[in-house]
Amino acid sequence: MPNHKSAEKRDRQTVRRTEVNRRNLSRMRTELKRLRTAISTGKKDEALKLMRSAADLEDGSEKNVAMENRLWPMRELLGELLLELNEPAQALKQFELSLQAARNRYRGFYGAAKAAERSSDRQTARAFYEKLVALCSHADTERPELVEAKAYLAQN
Repeated sequence: MPNHKSAEKRDRQTVRRTEVNRRNLSRMRTELKRLRTAISTGKKDEALKLMRSAADLEDGSEKNVAMENRLWPMRELLGELLLELNEPAQALKQFELSLQAARNRYRGFYGAAKAAERSSDRQTARAFYEKLVALCSHADTERPELVEAKAYLAQN
């Protein structure tokens, strides 16, 4: 027979975790709407601030199975925004943080490799491109990023 008090405790924890995640998700959606507006009006500093806020909110969410099914981690999106704003060193840090939480992501490896390449960190770029190629070793198609990775590895 299961321990009744233990089951009640788990239920309370699940309810609390769900409430925290709902609040964070709602705040994240609000930040992302403001982010879209900032980007469309050319306010790059505000867009960067809002993206960092959304990434911090995601980091503060307690993880559960549903959280693992998101399409893009916020830190990865922040890395892409930083690349667009020509901040490759900062972008690389964000991609690396994203890959710690969401390992073996195609876009994470590619973004980190591009950021390292644009930062003139050839060794790191090579390492991430190699991980990308290894991740796709059994792929039946050649995506543009993969072609680029193979070309970089052939040259460096």
